[in-house]
Amino acid sequence: MTDLQQLNQENENDQIKEESFEESLFDVCDTWRIEPLNQKSPLMNLQVFKKQLLFSDNFLLKDYHCLTLKSIENEFYLLTIHEDEEQDEFFCLLYSTKGAQIKRIKYSSLNISIFRQLLSLGPSFQEVLTSIDNSLSNAKIMECYFEREKEDLLTLERVEYNMEHKVGVLYVKDQQKNEKEILANQGHNKEFDEFIDLLGDRILLKGFEGFCGGMDTKFGSSGKESIHTKWNDFEIIFHVSTLIPYRKNDTQQVLRKKHIGNDIVLIVFLEKSNTFNPECLISKQNHVILAVQPIDVNGETEYR
Repeated sequence: MTDLQQLNQENENDQIKEESFEESLFDVCDTWRIEPLNQKSPLMNLQVFKKQLLFSDNFLLKDYHCLTLKSIENEFYLLTIHEDEEQDEFFCLLYSTKGAQIKRIKYSSLNISIFRQLLSLGPSFQEVLTSIDNSLSNAKIMECYFEREKEDLLTLERVEYNMEHKVGVLYVKDQQKNEKEILANQGHNKEFDEFIDLLGDRILLKGFEGFCGGMDTKFGSSGKESIHTKWNDFEIIFHVSTLIPYRKNDTQQVLRKKHIGNDIVLIVFLEKSNTFNPECLISKQNHVILAVQPIDVNGETEYR
C-alpha cells in the first residue's frame, strides 16, 4: 500500500468514526464501555420464558412437610415434601447454598426397611432423603413448625428468583452536562410524560401495596406518584427523577440520589439533540445505562 493509499484509508476510518459518533447518544467516555445495539446479535431473538415458581406452583395449596437438615459436613438444607398418592411418588423441593432443585421419588425406588414394611408404615424421611441425595443419608432432621412457614418459603422463593426490580429514569434537559444540574430538574416536558407512560402505570405511592423499591408508601415523602408495571410475574418500579420531590435547600438532591444512584439499571431520557456522558454520575451502582431520545418520524414520535 502506498503512502497516499494509506492516508486515504486513515481518512475514511476517521470519517466512519465521526459518523458513528454523531449517531451516538453518548459522549466519549474513558472509563465506561459503551456497547451499541447490534441488530444482528442473537440476543435480539432471545425468548424470555416465565420462570417456574417451584414452591408456589407445586406446594402452596397442597399438604406438605417442611424439614430442616444438617449434614455431617455442617451444611444446612431446607426440604419440602409432598406425597402424591395418585402418581405413587414423593415430590421434593430441596434448597441448599447451591440453589433449589426439584426431585420426584417413586415409591418403587425406595429402599424401605423390613420393619416399616411389616408395620405398613411406609418410608421414613431418612429413606426418602437417601433417595434424593445419598450424602444426606446421615443428615440430622428437624421438622419445621414455623408460624409463618408459608410466608417464609414464599420469601425464599422471591429471593431465589428475584421477581422484583427497580429501574432509575433520569430526565436530562438540553445542554445539561453534570449531575447537580440533572438532579435539580423540577419539571419535564410532555415528551417525557409520554415516554414514562409507555413504561408502566402511574400509581399513587401513599397506600400502595405492591413492590415499591424502597419508596415511602406510608407518609408520601418519596412523592405523590411513580411508575409501576408487572410483566411475566415480575414487578418493576421506576424511580423517576422528576416525580421524586425537589428540595430547594439541598444542592445534592439526596432523596433523588438515594434512589436513582442505587439502581443498577438507569434509563436516561435526553431532550433534543443532547448527548450524555455517564461519567458525570457519581455512583458505583449504575452498571447499565440506556440513553433514549425522542425523534419525529413522519409526524409520529419514535425513540432512538
